[in-house]
Amino acid sequence: MGLVTWLKEKNRKEQFKPGLFGIIFNPYYFNRRAIYQGIKKHSGKLKGQLLDFGCGTKPYEYLFNVDNYSGIDLEENKGHNIPKHKTDFFYKGDKLPFEDNSFDSLYSSEVFEHVFNLDEILKDINRVHRPGGFFLITMPFVWREHEMPNDFGRYTSAGIAAVLKRNNYKIIVHEKEPGFYLSVVQLFAVYVYHAVLPKSTSLKFLLSPFTIFPINLFAMFFNLFLPTSKELYINHVIVAENTKFR
Repeated sequence: MGLVTWLKEKNRKEQFKPGLFGIIFNPYYFNRRAIYQGIKKHSGKLKGQLLDFGCGTKPYEYLFNVDNYSGIDLEENKGHNIPKHKTDFFYKGDKLPFEDNSFDSLYSSEVFEHVFNLDEILKDINRVHRPGGFFLITMPFVWREHEMPNDFGRYTSAGIAAVLKRNNYKIIVHEKEPGFYLSVVQLFAVYVYHAVLPKSTSLKFLLSPFTIFPINLFAMFFNLFLPTSKELYINHVIVAENTKFR
């Protein structure tokens, strides 16, 4: 394997599990690190039969210790190309193809912003989810439009709590990451990557050590001294309990 090929493969893997390599090359470093850490921290709460709603390529499947891990995604996803062999079940965007109370646990990462009819879908998710089970969710609050034209909404903490409550879910953990300062820096890094650097992906990658790396490095340094605030954040990490029949 040549050096360039190795670097690209390493970069692809670190998109979902950013480490030291990601500080240099990953323009989404702080956001992706927050998502990974949130899922890893709370994955142990999910047990038994698990359904990954909007599974994509299942990048975090290895973090879950469950009896069975099943993924479902749209039959036609216009905004995102998904390898079909990674998906166990497909649905058309309305009713899930499962019997009532089929799953002990639910998990969905970076999906809710792409669901136009979220209330309708959550009602059906709740139908197939056994009472008392946990639902681990990550979703953006402040982020650029992506996977268009299927990018429909952002929710404040109060907004998503209300949506979940009216569909029989009670939030027991709600984390907002990264904090105000790192979120601002993260958005600046994304701006540089998408609006300042050349359009070529290869050139972006080659220029990242001279553009993205300094931004990430200085952000990490100053974050050690600046006060913490969660008034602005990029991502929700939520654990909700199914309160159906209570």
